[in-house]
Amino acid sequence: MPALAFGRWADLRIIGTSYAADRALDFSRDVQKIIDTERYHRIFPATRVVGEFSEPGDARRTKHGAELFEIIGHRGRYRAAGVGGGITGEPAEILIVDDPIKDYAEAISDTTREAVWNWLVSVAMARVQEGGGVIIMATRWHQDDPIGRLLDRQRGRWRYINFPAIAESAEDQPSFRKIGEELSKERYSLPYLVDVRDGGTVSNYQWSAIYQGRPSPLGGGIFKRDDWRFFTQAPAEFDDIIQSWDCTFKDTVGSDRVAGGVIGVKGPHKYLLDVIAQHLSFRGTKTAIRTLSAKWPEAHTKIIEDKANGPAVIDDLKDEISGLIAVDPRGGKIVRAHATSGETEAHNVFLPDPTATHLDQRINPGWVHDFIEETAGFPTATFDDQVDMLTQALTYIRARQYGLFDLWKQEAQKIRSDRPKLEEAPSADELARSQKEGIMAEKVHTSIMAKPVVPSQAPTCPTCGNKYLAKRGPLLQCNICGWREIETDSRRPLQK
Repeated sequence: MPALAFGRWADLRIIGTSYAADRALDFSRDVQKIIDTERYHRIFPATRVVGEFSEPGDARRTKHGAELFEIIGHRGRYRAAGVGGGITGEPAEILIVDDPIKDYAEAISDTTREAVWNWLVSVAMARVQEGGGVIIMATRWHQDDPIGRLLDRQRGRWRYINFPAIAESAEDQPSFRKIGEELSKERYSLPYLVDVRDGGTVSNYQWSAIYQGRPSPLGGGIFKRDDWRFFTQAPAEFDDIIQSWDCTFKDTVGSDRVAGGVIGVKGPHKYLLDVIAQHLSFRGTKTAIRTLSAKWPEAHTKIIEDKANGPAVIDDLKDEISGLIAVDPRGGKIVRAHATSGETEAHNVFLPDPTATHLDQRINPGWVHDFIEETAGFPTATFDDQVDMLTQALTYIRARQYGLFDLWKQEAQKIRSDRPKLEEAPSADELARSQKEGIMAEKVHTSIMAKPVVPSQAPTCPTCGNKYLAKRGPLLQCNICGWREIETDSRRPLQK
């Protein structure tokens, strides 16, 4: 493209960049090779660079001829630089950015994405003159890549062109192919592409990013678009209703958002009734929780992630709003998403139908589309706050429904750890000697294998009603709730 542009407008100034300087220099050499061919010279005789069709002193070119070259007899020039390289003072009518992010490892790094973005907008794009243009070509590894940010923040100013290897939708249908056809059979035939897609050599995510030009599969990643169920009217009554909140540290545009939701539980089904996802300050976060709590007073339990502003929010609101519970998310975001995605795959999670008129006027499904797109794009979407809010709620609900046994197990472990340390059991020789002498050593009473007291010998536990109390000497203890008492007289009732 630069060679064609120079042929038609020899006074153009072009800057070509890529993720690495070596790659940008290779592009520069390719452009010069094209311009320096006899075929090109026949078509554009007025466009020449230092080479076969030039004379000494006609134009300037750097030592290695790649970082900078000029068009002989014109103002046109080409500057090559890697991302982060110095191009200050180098004006341009055309800026070409090819793969500003190298690969997936760089794409998932928030630090790398932010550094590339800052260089692009503050250094590279600042060199483009009024009336100039910018071309960005890239593998879409992440929805929050430079292309994604420009499309989101400068809507209507960019023309987005995608060439998927296999056409999958009406948007992928140029005039030369139909759905299901390959992009270029001369380079990649359809059988070859199908084998790459279905042969197990690449993941769904890699296929979608590298070959289809999408940072998430068409149907979605961990959460599939088609897995969501919709309700036209919410149940009249719920078994339980909770709020779930994912807070953030700051309210800047590039930071994470605050996400809060109201989830109703009816049998095995979960109904997402309301969602808030915004950039909010600390004060704004507290206001949002107050608003949602007033709107849904039946949502008594309000779980808040015990990170970022969460603890401070709870501390400020605990004397004003009841039911605030700090929860510590276990595992990473992706692990939690996989652990709860079975709920959506089983069609147990319902969203408000955006086309329906809901009798409960508190339900406004305007948030549903963005919610589905964010969850489908996870973990490479720009934001993941609504995903965190949802998985936190589903995990908490599951623990409340099925976590009683684990709770008992934890309590039993606490009881065992609180038990007084017992003496070692008597050896066989000691036991034989004591029996021979007709003496029962005290060690027998404090043996590890303490015998339970049967109901006829002692009363039940006054706390939980357990009929089998463990006896160790004068100590009676309940292994269920941890109650313990000293038996002062076996013929008298127990006194605490």
